[in-house]
Formats: sequence, structure tokens, C-alpha cells
Amino acid sequence: MIAVDTNILVYAHRADSPFHDRAQSLANLAFIAEEAGHLAQLESLAVLAKTQGGAIHDARIAAICLSHGVVELWSADRDFSRFPALAVRNPLVG
Repeated sequence: MIAVDTNILVYAHRADSPFHDRAQSLANLAFIAEEAGHLAQLESLAVLAKTQGGAIHDARIAAICLSHGVVELWSADRDFSRFPALAVRNPLVG
């Protein structure tokens, strides 16, 4: 299973984005719903990565992905590198 981060969807929506065409072609992927079961995973990730402030949102996304068995997250956000348990790839480049 692959998950898509919000920034990919924003690029798909915004025609002025340099990544618009490529992101739009990815936008038909399935989305993962949030569940209460990911909270323990979130706590673990946040503590290990010393996450705070706005970065907690990234930790929440990573926790949801990991708790649902996502093997790769597509994102243009390099901040996900702080969560090495989750493979992240930017599908908009190379």
C-alpha cells in the first residue's frame, strides 16, 4: 500500500504549481482514514524523533501509515526523513 501526503494533493489542485501535471496524474490514489489505533505509534515516533510543534502533524501521518501497513509514502516534504521506519519517496522528481 502507498500513501500520498497532502502536499502532493495541493500540487495536483494548483495549476500554477511546477509539479501540477505530474501530481495530478497521481491524485487518483486511495486515501487512508485515521483511526484511534495509531496513537501508540504516534507517541513512539514523536518521542524517538523529538517531534514538537507543527511537525507533530507529520508524525501523525507517519503513524497512520505505519499502523495501516503502508510500505511507502509519496511526499515532497523532506521532513518525513525523521521517521526512518517509513520509506518516503518524492514522485514529482526523477
